[in-house]
Amino acid sequence: MQPLSGQATEGVRGLEASLARWRKAHGWTVSDEARDRLSVHWAGSQRLVADISLWQDGPCHEAVPLEFLFPGLSDVDEQSFGNAFKEEIENCLRERNQEEFRSQLKKRQQAANLRRRPQASSAGREDSEGGDEREDSWRDYLRRPAIESQVKVLVVTDSGNRARKVFACRVTLGPDAADELGRMAFRNLFDPDREEPVKWQEDPFLFCFYGCFCIIAVVFILWAVLFFGALSRHAKEKTHMSL
Repeated sequence: MQPLSGQATEGVRGLEASLARWRKAHGWTVSDEARDRLSVHWAGSQRLVADISLWQDGPCHEAVPLEFLFPGLSDVDEQSFGNAFKEEIENCLRERNQEEFRSQLKKRQQAANLRRRPQASSAGREDSEGGDEREDSWRDYLRRPAIESQVKVLVVTDSGNRARKVFACRVTLGPDAADELGRMAFRNLFDPDREEPVKWQEDPFLFCFYGCFCIIAVVFILWAVLFFGALSRHAKEKTHMSL
């Protein structure tokens, strides 16, 4: 048996790493972005993905097997639905690649602006160094091979019950493509370093929390003013009565 070449060894490691990340994602909630962008227009409406997980019994020697669940479907032409879903995955990955290119290009343009700034101050030198780092990041991005989806739809089947129809679309993807879908569906697991913190005013929960806290604080202050005002008046009345 011949030993694996360096490129083949790297490919095996990439596959194993992708499989490990998808195993870790089991049970996590799929992001709204993934639900929307992987939806399939079928029978006059958009069918959203309810869950994405590693296909446990799927072939994992050369690709990453994934299972996508679509609830509420019935009387589906399996081949037609599989082809439609494959097209959605390919379109989604293509759009993600284009968005990544635009993002990297914007960072490079910002880096060029930083390098053109005067470097007399320490802040200017720090900006210049940051511009150099972004330029290096741009070069690394250009050297990266394009992501090939390698999508293969293997099984489209009804995995629900009599009460609720759920169709499972089981596919295999290349490790890079599977990781890209993972970054979209489970950003905190697949790319935690690049996850941007959500501002409190953009987080619905925190916005409601701080809003309610402010309202309660205002009500408490008003109550305290009225309460102590009443106590003060009562004390003055008692003083006058005693005199």
